[in-house]
Amino acid sequence: MRRNHQTAAFLAIAFGWAILVGSALAGFRIKLSSLPGIAILALVYMPAPTIAALIVERRVVVERLALPSRQTGPSIVRFFALPAVTVAAALLLFFGLTAVLGGLLHVGGVGMVVTSVAQLKANVARQYGAALANAANYPPSVPAMVVVTFVAALVAGWSINGVFSLGEEYGWRGFLWDHWKHLGIVPANLATGVVWGLWHAPLILQGYNYPGHPVAGVLVMVIFATGLSFVLSATREVTGSVLPTAATHGSINGTGALTILLTSGANPLVGGIVGLVGCCCLLLVGAAVWSRVASRSAAAAGDPNPSGNYIG
Repeated sequence: MRRNHQTAAFLAIAFGWAILVGSALAGFRIKLSSLPGIAILALVYMPAPTIAALIVERRVVVERLALPSRQTGPSIVRFFALPAVTVAAALLLFFGLTAVLGGLLHVGGVGMVVTSVAQLKANVARQYGAALANAANYPPSVPAMVVVTFVAALVAGWSINGVFSLGEEYGWRGFLWDHWKHLGIVPANLATGVVWGLWHAPLILQGYNYPGHPVAGVLVMVIFATGLSFVLSATREVTGSVLPTAATHGSINGTGALTILLTSGANPLVGGIVGLVGCCCLLLVGAAVWSRVASRSAAAAGDPNPSGNYIG
């Protein structure tokens, strides 16, 4: 019962904080894309889950912040490799699925994959104006841009983006996962995804991520958060730490601009990494990692049915 009370208090604080800050942003008409808006999001809004966890538990659970160690900590290889592998897999799936759905099947809203620098320049002009398109320093090729941006996203995930993402991850994949994982993989991630997605509602209603689609954007954000939750909870389970989980979260955030720039004619609800296409890719990646987790755990326990104990 005490655990349920802690969870309820955690959610009340996290959501209350989000509503308060979101209302202040709207009341003072601070644009989320402006420098003050970005600063408030990073420094005030995003840390809410961690602050809520610290208030409820009245301490820092050091085990959640475990560093890799050959003796007692997470595996060094898994600690650093898993974020890179999951982000790379999500990107490859995203561009592959976009090429098939948008380029071959012409599914509405998915958009087309940009494959040349000329197309990239035209896409930048459509989205951000001709002045920025003409002033931009374009890469020698689109593949080079993908590689450089991917590496930059990983670096950001382990540095500046990861620091701010940790404000969320210590709460969601730290506190909340510890309290809900007994429900089973699917129920726990569905519940976390819904909660996490709705926690973004005060921002989505102001045009964050899905400009022009405030209400539908909340629904798609819930779906996106659910897909990403499977990836991040698996990362926490495999490594035993929220640090690579925050790095994965921060790296995914770092690839958002790339998916927008290299997708032409997409509806924000459908295309892009935070659209429905990206949600599907993240669900597939999360399912693959969780399948591996289940297989390893079952093998260690001698269970002939690897998935039986993990569906919940």
